[in-house]
Amino acid sequence: SNDALRISASEGVTAPRTSAEDFPDTRAIGFTQWQLWCDKITQDPDLIAHLPMERRRKGRLVVASALAEAPVAKVTGARQVTGRWPGKEALLFDQDGDRLELDLGKNHEELTIAMWVKADRWDYPRTALATSNIWGPGALHLQTSRRAAWRVHGSVRLPDRTSVDTYSADRMELGRWCHVAYVLSKRSGQSQVFLNGVASQYRPDDRAGAKALPNIPINPGRVSIGDWRWENARLTRGKSGPKGFRGRIDEFIAFRRALSHQEIEEMISCGRPRFLWPE
Repeated sequence: SNDALRISASEGVTAPRTSAEDFPDTRAIGFTQWQLWCDKITQDPDLIAHLPMERRRKGRLVVASALAEAPVAKVTGARQVTGRWPGKEALLFDQDGDRLELDLGKNHEELTIAMWVKADRWDYPRTALATSNIWGPGALHLQTSRRAAWRVHGSVRLPDRTSVDTYSADRMELGRWCHVAYVLSKRSGQSQVFLNGVASQYRPDDRAGAKALPNIPINPGRVSIGDWRWENARLTRGKSGPKGFRGRIDEFIAFRRALSHQEIEEMISCGRPRFLWPE
């Protein structure tokens, strides 16, 4: 066998033949660990949609779901590029209108959305990550903004046209892979943003504490990822302005339950780009 160490009187000691595949680096190990986590999470009965940003032969993105009919992901403009590891795909958003759309449903009692993103730059005062196309009661916005010093901002629309707003404790750094999660529960009133596993604590004004989410259905409906395509945008009279994200998104996932902090940490541990992350 070529895998055995050989010793002979004529040739001495002969080492086995090896290749680079015999010694995987930390990135290859991380990619494998994430793939195993994906196999596990696709069995979750509360999974609305998991998009690893991989395409099938006909060009459609792969969408795993526990629903009887999986949401269809529609990509406009965004290009396929390398993601967190070599061999892992991502979508690059670098022009206005680049977006990914899918329907996350309505009348949820709880909801968690999470994504891995790498921002290259901020072109606008507000940058959309994942936003409901119709801004009605129970709809959501997940974005970053200059006003919040580029912290992640989660917002849920209320029937009285106010909103429940939550901000990440830290800012999103440019040029680094970041994990964003937004957890909502009308049962407990929870409205939390997690950036790289750290729960929200920050508000950009003087009001003490975050308002609890009232007992209303959570209605994300059709959601745009990477830009905001508001279906009743004419009502804003152009005041909202463009919100295009500039960078890479290489995973998006949504559950119809509120994930625990421990589950979010597991998601990060199994999906971090490197073992020493963040540095």
